Amino acid sequence: MKKTSQLLTAFFLFLSISGQALDASISYATFKSPQQNYIEVYLYVVGKTVTYVPLADSIMAQAGVEIVILFKKNGVVFKFDKYNLNSPLSGEKESFIDLKRYGLPAGDYELEVSIQDNNASENTTHYQGNFRIDYTEKDYKLLQSDIQLLASVKPS
Repeated sequence: MKKTSQLLTAFFLFLSISGQALDASISYATFKSPQQNYIEVYLYVVGKTVTYVPLADSIMAQAGVEIVILFKKNGVVFKFDKYNLNSPLSGEKESFIDLKRYGLPAGDYELEVSIQDNNASENTTHYQGNFRIDYTEKDYKLLQSDIQLLASVKPS
């Protein structure tokens, strides 16, 4: 009976820890401009899945994540970015977003994005995917950049 109780306790502890895993959405879209091709990487971090730290002498708190973005071509890192993204100062755990734009020549790429909670180093997430930038006019008479979907719309 005691062993069953310990197993149940361990199971529920595991569920509560895994339920707190960093939750982030990563998406991207490629575009063609008159000067160059580029990709925009969109990040959405769910506020309740990162660790907020109270600020000194304030009722506000803030979370932060470290983001590493790698663009690989033929298995070799072609371009990378590493930066910290902080949440808005808030009394609640708010979700936050980021957008980065990178110029890339035409070709096939592998995108890797790693996100780590600055206040809980074991809280991480990772994304990996492939994409192609190919807006060569010789094959197409009409070119269109990727479609960008809206999450919400508000009157200005």
